[in-house]
Amino acid sequence: MRCAKTLGFVQTNPCSDQALDMKKGDAKKRKAYSLADLKRIFSCGAFAPRPRITKGGCGPAAFWLPMLALFAGARLEELGQLLIEDVRRSDGIDYLVVTDLPDGNEQEDDEDVTGQAKSVKTAAGRRRIPIHSELKRLGFLAFVARRRAAGYLRLFPELEYYRDRCTKNWSRYWARLSDRHVTDRDDKAFHSFRHTFTRMLRNRKVAETIIKALVGHADAGDVTTGYGGDPGHPIDVAHVAQHWDELLRMAASIRSGTVTASAMLKRLSAYPRQNGLAIALREVGRLERSVFMLNWLRDLDLRRRTQAGLNKGEARNALARAIFFCQLGELRDRTFQNQAYRASGLNLVVAAVILWNTRYLALAAADLGVGPDIMRHVAPLGWEHLSLTGDYA
Repeated sequence: MRCAKTLGFVQTNPCSDQALDMKKGDAKKRKAYSLADLKRIFSCGAFAPRPRITKGGCGPAAFWLPMLALFAGARLEELGQLLIEDVRRSDGIDYLVVTDLPDGNEQEDDEDVTGQAKSVKTAAGRRRIPIHSELKRLGFLAFVARRRAAGYLRLFPELEYYRDRCTKNWSRYWARLSDRHVTDRDDKAFHSFRHTFTRMLRNRKVAETIIKALVGHADAGDVTTGYGGDPGHPIDVAHVAQHWDELLRMAASIRSGTVTASAMLKRLSAYPRQNGLAIALREVGRLERSVFMLNWLRDLDLRRRTQAGLNKGEARNALARAIFFCQLGELRDRTFQNQAYRASGLNLVVAAVILWNTRYLALAAADLGVGPDIMRHVAPLGWEHLSLTGDYA
């Protein structure tokens, strides 16, 4: 409308005084990576036993940028623009220099020695970050030494600048990798490493002023308090007690088969706002999770059983992926009915393989005299003895 008024198509702009009322809470908030997310991240792509780095990963950047983000808490662009000389040592401490100033003379200028402008988000972003011992163990300082010996000026020269940002294209590579192997949730992105870093420091009782200095937040602001996720609040025991009778009736209905748990949850989620019963369920769930986590941390046998169950589940998924090799793990049928047929067929073949393995493993165990104390650790989920693609002349 402003353009139309300038060009003379309209006399007045009726939208000149209109603006969206954006609240502080409307901004997209990132969440920290969970432990399960980190395990998936550091078992795929550049971190797999056989690294698979596409062209978009830009070689060493695919490995070191996530590592640096996790152990330094820096922003993606801050890491991508690092120079070789930004990795320094003073008084026996190795550290990174995050700055928008050129290296060497430390005088403010528009561009650094590479001919490309460096930037930080705020003035507080200029800082020094100690290099974590785990990064040293992984060979980061040796990597920097090799780059210096090769005559590079930038630490990651493979990152090409696009619209004044050297990590613009690389962030797309990370988004694709994250969507495929980690999560496709909008609230978890590369920036989640900063939230994870902040949460870990806070869990270690590090002073808030030190956390702000490390992540580059102004000391007078309260931005850091939003990092690391919800710090948590006590379980509302009074609310659970108030709705205890309703919880018991719901549990009795589900146990007796009067209603299914999925139908009950669907009914509760249909309310425009969470009602009292839904909130009470959430609080009970938090209590159950807390008790389980305490037992898990204390009980070594429970941790072993849990890990064994997870390993079996992953092995079953690996078997399904091996059988479903033609479509690379993707259901490409358009209709839900065809997708259901495809999934049912896959489950049928997987079950047939498991049945065959179970039968002949039992025969082999009986022939070899293997006892049940050993067989209970054997899962019939292997497929190396099967020819999944056939033999052709």
